[in-house]
Amino acid sequence: MTRRAAQRRDGSASRRGGRRSLVLAMAALAAVALGAIGAGSAAAAQTVKKGVWGLPTTLNGRSLFPTYKDLGFGVYNMQARWDGIAPTQPADPTDPND
Repeated sequence: MTRRAAQRRDGSASRRGGRRSLVLAMAALAAVALGAIGAGSAAAAQTVKKGVWGLPTTLNGRSLFPTYKDLGFGVYNMQARWDGIAPTQPADPTDPND
């Protein structure tokens, strides 16, 4: 079918071509919508963790954990040296069962 034959006398595209375009547009819209739903649920599954590094108490001994909680901190970081935890240095520091 030639291009002229696909057009009506008033210059508009034939119904067949218009329907095809509409179906393709609807399919593309549905794909975008499904992709947005999937991306939203994947993003909701991840959470951002806020951590703090510092002293767990004030100079007068008051715990800072209630303050850390109020500020939204969920992770407390601190230095842990083997000599403060274990009686001897591990033979293989990379082995968690050592």
